[in-house]
Amino acid sequence: MALPRVLALALVLPLGPACQCGDGAVPCPADGCFRNPDDPLPVDLNGAEGEGEGEGEGEGEEGEGEGEGEGEGEGEGEAGEGEGEGEPRCVPTAEACSFVDENCDGRNNDGLDCTVVAISADAVWRVDPFSGEINRVADVDLPGAEVLFDVDVDTDGSVLLTGGRTLYRLVDGAVEVAATGLPFNPNGLAVADDGRVYVTNHDSLVGSRVVAAPSSSQTPSFLRSLDDFDTSGDCVVHKDQLWLTATGASGDRLLLIDLEGDVIETVGALDAGGVMGLSSAFGLLFGFVNDGRILLVNDANATTTTLHATEIAWNGAASRR
Repeated sequence: MALPRVLALALVLPLGPACQCGDGAVPCPADGCFRNPDDPLPVDLNGAEGEGEGEGEGEGEEGEGEGEGEGEGEGEGEAGEGEGEGEPRCVPTAEACSFVDENCDGRNNDGLDCTVVAISADAVWRVDPFSGEINRVADVDLPGAEVLFDVDVDTDGSVLLTGGRTLYRLVDGAVEVAATGLPFNPNGLAVADDGRVYVTNHDSLVGSRVVAAPSSSQTPSFLRSLDDFDTSGDCVVHKDQLWLTATGASGDRLLLIDLEGDVIETVGALDAGGVMGLSSAFGLLFGFVNDGRILLVNDANATTTTLHATEIAWNGAASRR
């Protein structure tokens, strides 16, 4: 099956230093990091001592007559000079899921699975937010013509989905009921590292709220209301707090709540509307928009950078542990 078309976009992202050698103490040469770890390395990455040859002049012993003699001496070349000049060599660092090619081999994130799970209304996808590669994992047909609202990954690695007021688990491409009794019109799902499940909903009659359950097999109970905000898309556990998109009098916002529901703070105004999915992965926060865009979200002030434009209307996204 042909993959959805992804529009490549030029990026200017302040996402870390250029490739570095070893522990970063030695900048890479202009043509990139040293690419062969099996080659011998110098004793000192900053310049090994080399052996040099020197000549000296000495005065010979005076003979009975007048005369001068010449002698030869040996000297040592200074560090980095002479025939054995030691040049700094780059030691490839371990590749990690990021926007930086850590080992400088020209293949960023080579050999790594840097994907996150995301959903459209009727399908589950795997998305690499760094490269923009997208693969359809499963088509989902929910009972009662319901559509998928959100997705996250449980602590056992299984994919959880919300549709209607039911929490489903994806098993071998089919859905099984995990829990029932979700609040009316749920639109956000998040799973914490301890297995606790959070669900947000949008309710114009009684107001938006957050509910929580100790695990994915239990019905969630009320945690807190969102006061003057209405949830607008998704929630996610990121850096040990619950982050969510919400709309208020001044437009879409990024909020955070502590996991006990005691404190609510505004991170900032989202400069992109329609963010339906939030994904905490590899130390970063990504946003999935219903117009097909995949964003990098600055968790310090809620500003966004468009990474990729796709033809998929995203409904939600999951995090990576």
